[in-house]
Amino acid sequence: MPDEYHTADESAVFTQISGSPAANPGQFKKGQSGNPTGRPRGARNKATLAIAALLDEAGPRLMQEGIDRALDGDSLILRCCIARLAPVPRGRPVELDLAEGSAAGDVLASLTATVRAMAEGTLSPLEASDVAQVVELQRRAIETEDLARRLARLEETAARTAELLEQGDAGGHLPDEVLDAPLDAPYEPPETPWHMS
Repeated sequence: MPDEYHTADESAVFTQISGSPAANPGQFKKGQSGNPTGRPRGARNKATLAIAALLDEAGPRLMQEGIDRALDGDSLILRCCIARLAPVPRGRPVELDLAEGSAAGDVLASLTATVRAMAEGTLSPLEASDVAQVVELQRRAIETEDLARRLARLEETAARTAELLEQGDAGGHLPDEVLDAPLDAPYEPPETPWHMS
C-alpha cells in the first residue's frame, strides 16, 4: 500500500510492534511463492487450448484447402508445404575413421582424421568444427581423469612421506624409490624398509 494511505501514527505503531520499519508488501519472502496455488507445471493457457480445439475440428479441411491452393499455383502456400515436407537438414550423419582409444595420442589422431576429411571434401568446415568440438570434449575428459590420477598419486606419496618422517627414520630426506616413482603407477614399497638396507 502506498505511503500516502498510512498516517505517521500507524507507521510509528507498526515500527514499535515489529521492531523494524514496514516491509514492502509487494515483495515476496525469499524462497516463498507469491502465488502458491498458481498454475501447475505444464498447464497450457486457455487460448492455446481453444486454438487446439479449433484445429482438431477444422484442421483436416484447412490442410486439404492449403494443398489444393498450393497445387493451383499459390507460391506462398506452396513454399510452406515444401518447407514442412522437406525441412532444411540441421545435420547429417558422417562416417569418420576416428581412433578408438582414450589416450592423448588417440585424440590427436582423431583430430588429424577430421582435418584430413575436411581437406578432402568429405566433411564441410562446419561439420568438421562440430566433430572437433566433440573431440575436444573427449580431450578434456582425458585430461581431467589424468589430473585426478596424478593428484591421488601425489597425495599417496605425501601420506607415505609423512609416515616416514613421523617414524623419525627419514633423516630429513626421501628415498630414491619415492622420488623416482612414476606418477601414473601406484607406489609399491620395497620388501625391506629403505632405512634398514
